[in-house]
Amino acid sequence: ALIISTSLFSQDNKLKAYLDCRCDENFIKQETAFIEYVRDQDLADIVIFIRDVRTPTGSRSYEIEIDGNNDFKEIIGKRFSCRSFSNKVVSRELIEKIIIDAQSTASWCNSQPWKVHLVSGKKLSELKSQLLKLAQQEKFDGSDIPYPEKYEGLYKQRRYDCGMQLYESLNIKKDDYDARKKQSLENFKFFNAPHAAFITSEKLLGTYGVLDCGAFITNFMNFCTYYGVDSIAQAALASFSKTVKTFLNIDEKRSLVCCISFGIGVLNDPVNNFRTERGTIDEVLEWLD
Repeated sequence: ALIISTSLFSQDNKLKAYLDCRCDENFIKQETAFIEYVRDQDLADIVIFIRDVRTPTGSRSYEIEIDGNNDFKEIIGKRFSCRSFSNKVVSRELIEKIIIDAQSTASWCNSQPWKVHLVSGKKLSELKSQLLKLAQQEKFDGSDIPYPEKYEGLYKQRRYDCGMQLYESLNIKKDDYDARKKQSLENFKFFNAPHAAFITSEKLLGTYGVLDCGAFITNFMNFCTYYGVDSIAQAALASFSKTVKTFLNIDEKRSLVCCISFGIGVLNDPVNNFRTERGTIDEVLEWLD
């Protein structure tokens, strides 16, 4: 089954479709203005087949078949960390669909330790105001999960490269600390995203509970991409674990892992136009025969 939410796609983020139709194509296109129709099937996200069928009684009916063009590898490649969102909301129906699909994530002994605390609308605005004020004053109240002790070698270089790509996309110079701090504070504005999903794990499950939550977070974001929604995982918001858990009334028996901000990205914003590199096979594989 294919779910197409007409409220999901903006003028700059339309679903691309190739139409194979033995019917009135102009009428179909007029009634589905939220879809961008393309002439090249290879450029389409979906292919729509419409057939005019004669029934045994001589009446006419139409058969509609929709095939997706995006395979798993392509979806993985399309996902990126979105740092600029429009205020266009995603329907509750689609958000629940993303979470239901992400529930297929594998976990230790099928424990499924993740819980999603979804914040939108007025509540998100209140939380944003509170976190931004604290971040401006640098009154961080700590993370439930320890941050990395230190970045060294290849990991330090990758972190540096990612930061430099971000600043270069915004024309921020390396020594412009005021501009860098201003951009850093965008984390606590959720990059203007209309929705935030805080992911928590049961503390008693320890490292493996957090590991399982990481797999769920990955699948959540990949399914966002599948449905045309942009997202970013934000560990920075975990630096206010106490504040967030108090605000959301989260049990102290649970650890805040991270937040996923999501919505419809502003794709022509320069901050969304850079992509980080991935390690080579030699950097990640050790093979013993």
